[in-house]
Amino acid sequence: MASRPSGSACSNSTHPASSDTEHDLLGHASVAGALRASRTRSGLRGSEPCVAAASAGRGIRRPRHPQAGVSAGRGIRRPGYPQAGVSAGRGIRRPGYPPAGVSAGRGIRRPGYPPAGAYPVDDLVQAGPPGDLLPGLALPVPLMLVLELLGVPQQDSPQLCAWTDTAFSMTRHSQEEIKAARGHLEEYVAGMIGERRERPGDDLLGALVAERDEGGRLTEKELIGFAFLLLTAGYLSTVNAISSGILTLLLHSAELDRLRARPELVPTAVEELPRYNPSAISGALPRVALEDVDLGGVTVRAGEAVVPAIGSANHDASVFHAPERVDVAREANSHLAFGYGVHRCLGAQMARMELQVAVATLLRRLPTIRLAVPEHELRWKDHPVSRGLLSLPVTW
Repeated sequence: MASRPSGSACSNSTHPASSDTEHDLLGHASVAGALRASRTRSGLRGSEPCVAAASAGRGIRRPRHPQAGVSAGRGIRRPGYPQAGVSAGRGIRRPGYPPAGVSAGRGIRRPGYPPAGAYPVDDLVQAGPPGDLLPGLALPVPLMLVLELLGVPQQDSPQLCAWTDTAFSMTRHSQEEIKAARGHLEEYVAGMIGERRERPGDDLLGALVAERDEGGRLTEKELIGFAFLLLTAGYLSTVNAISSGILTLLLHSAELDRLRARPELVPTAVEELPRYNPSAISGALPRVALEDVDLGGVTVRAGEAVVPAIGSANHDASVFHAPERVDVAREANSHLAFGYGVHRCLGAQMARMELQVAVATLLRRLPTIRLAVPEHELRWKDHPVSRGLLSLPVTW
């Protein structure tokens, strides 16, 4: 679990082979400041991502020489890969087109499409215990919604999931396999964009294509990059958040019982679960200061890098009462699990909705659910950014 900071809100280290300084931001105020700051940008050398340790907000492996200017700061950008966050965000929010979270809510409920969570768990329940909650509930809820929003055929989901799992792994697949999977995903996205040009639609991908072709506010690389991001991260991070959140409840049976007795607490529980056990424990990439900036009482000089430890910030005792305790009724929960400021997740509201659907479905359909294996037997993904389970064996 993420640990709360002790002592300074900001520590620093210098790599032996470099004079560059990197600061690990631990406190809530300093992490929020780094995410909010427009005077920092993401730094990445080569294609090596920054990886947070699975068990602590401070255990971070970083690239040796983070470089300013490699990415645009408001969206993760790999070398040679298009920047997505700024231009794409403008496309989503242009006049006459509602924000993604709003349209997602309507999209789920429109005629002909069942509410998310209405049937994904049916197969799991009918098969009987034990079962794996990952494919049984955590994956279908966000995956179906993202595919529907983008207008991607549901029958393509198995292949897309396989490519995505490979593309975002670190050690379970070879570099050749990872590169090939990313290539397949980019080709698939480019093909879908071509189809929207031939047959315009009213889905989100169609809107982005129109923004590119009619508004001219997106380059072709940005269009492909943002569609790639929506198709992959649009469900992957929420799958991890759902599975990690449910695991937290299963490991804290008193709070799970409390939710069973008071299901009206589901909305506050959905804020508490990612605070306590966020799927993104760090800010993923070091952020390089473009000029001298004060973060958490520490001056970060221009050219120095900061690593926002979200897991640590979410356990800051100066902000959260008894941060080491899960409290599904916690009020005024200012966690940073969905980012902050200009680095706030565009799909935060949609993710909250999906988490509420998943937890409410769990309480209703599997009221006696419990782990089917000891906690130490659970296996975790080697994803470079988002921490998630490979499976979640349960019984009931």
